[in-house]
Amino acid sequence: VDLRTFVLAKSPRSDNQFAAVVAYYYRFEAPFADRRDTIEGGVLQTAARLVGRKRLNNPRSTLNNAKASGYLDGVTPGEFAINGVGEKLVVRSLPTGDDDIVRPVRQRKAATRTETRGTPRRKTI
Repeated sequence: VDLRTFVLAKSPRSDNQFAAVVAYYYRFEAPFADRRDTIEGGVLQTAARLVGRKRLNNPRSTLNNAKASGYLDGVTPGEFAINGVGEKLVVRSLPTGDDDIVRPVRQRKAATRTETRGTPRRKTI
């Protein structure tokens, strides 16, 4: 799987999610020769160009925002690594590409009022 295919399958909604997806790709999905534990602003900007996404104004601030959101950890100044929260976002929350299958939506039961709730009203005569 190449970077473009992976990012398009995950379809991140924000720049922070995009940074997490790119960090995940380079950590776990990239070919062995291209794998890296950390990403930096230049890698994120190159990834945006390869994917066909709008270029980031300041990729370093995007990485800092992704860190503040909890998706990335700061390793050294300017280098960031994906953490457990970011991994869970990419693996579980974002689409997997095979989401054409319609899954049933669980309906919540309506809350019923019971006699134990509150005090009963008195009737006035």
